[in-house]
Amino acid sequence: MKDSNVISCTFLSKEDIRIQKCIHLTKDFNQRFYNADLVYWRKLATSSKPPYKSWNNSAFASNLYVDADSLSDKYDEFILNVVKRNYPNAIMASSLILTEEDRNRRRRILDNYKKDFMVIRFFPKVDIDYCLENNIYTFNGFFQRINLYATEHDMLMFANEGDNLYYDFGNESVVRGFMDELYDEIINIL
Repeated sequence: MKDSNVISCTFLSKEDIRIQKCIHLTKDFNQRFYNADLVYWRKLATSSKPPYKSWNNSAFASNLYVDADSLSDKYDEFILNVVKRNYPNAIMASSLILTEEDRNRRRRILDNYKKDFMVIRFFPKVDIDYCLENNIYTFNGFFQRINLYATEHDMLMFANEGDNLYYDFGNESVVRGFMDELYDEIINIL
């Protein structure tokens, strides 16, 4: 067999294997549909069960498939639920990035699109009277950016995307803890 007919695949190290999350958004404006994708990456879970299975003990990467049930957790569900507040028809897809070729192919595809961000922001519900009575003059808000990709034309419809969520003052430590975990889980660079 000639070398030109051979494809060489190199598996990524376990630390570099990623799960790509893509949430597809569609906006209908004046009977034209505009499309964008929110894309982020997750590291493999530290559990011993990998999110892929091998068929017939075959060594071929093409015979590996993703066990989709093991790929979503509370962070993915949170992001999808926030997105569905504005895009109820949004759908999430997961892909396993297992080889260098997988990673390079994903990079080449995304390089063809304009990149922006969607921002999820958390702010406290502010009761001015309560704040003044208790000498509270500052408060914390939290945010998470997620990559947004679209064609240059479609990106105009998705500029400044984001959503604001609100929490009770007494729950700031819980929200801070969750947002710190979310920040650690989401990878915006492949």
